[in-house]
Amino acid sequence: MFEPNGRVVADRTSIGAWEKFILYNGGDNRIYVLQALSNGRYISANGGRELTATSYVAGSWERFVIVYF
Repeated sequence: MFEPNGRVVADRTSIGAWEKFILYNGGDNRIYVLQALSNGRYISANGGRELTATSYVAGSWERFVIVYF
């Protein structure tokens, strides 16, 4: 879920429209981009401090590495 300011929070007990994202390959087999379905914006690391769903394009702060355990 994300707040009106775009800040992503994980405080829901069930999955709704605000908790759905599209996972895209970011050009490498381990780099991915997340797009929020509710507003179409990309999830950004926002300087490494918090996640926000405010970006209109998938730049360097919108790319994530998935680590498998």
